[in-house]
Amino acid sequence: MTRREAAEAERAHPYNWKFGFLYKCPEDPRIVVRNRRRLGWTWNFGHPRTYLYMIIVSVLFVAPTIVGHALLGRATPVITVISIAGAVAWAYHVASGPHD
Repeated sequence: MTRREAAEAERAHPYNWKFGFLYKCPEDPRIVVRNRRRLGWTWNFGHPRTYLYMIIVSVLFVAPTIVGHALLGRATPVITVISIAGAVAWAYHVASGPHD
């Protein structure tokens, strides 16, 4: 079994999902994983670096919108779209997990 298959097996196990939507699995090396039943991603709250990455994502992808609003007096749609697209691309890359 590859690392990717093992990580997917952990993700599929119902014991690792708290309240049906919070993923907590210290054995899974991924920080962001695909949601259990829906489209999208969620954080692996069992990974020790999750909270650090949450702060980094907030600063890198939310701050440009706030700074744009402060400098221009309004949040420009271009800055907001680029911030959201960056967050989605990063989550997709991280959620694709360990590659073997």
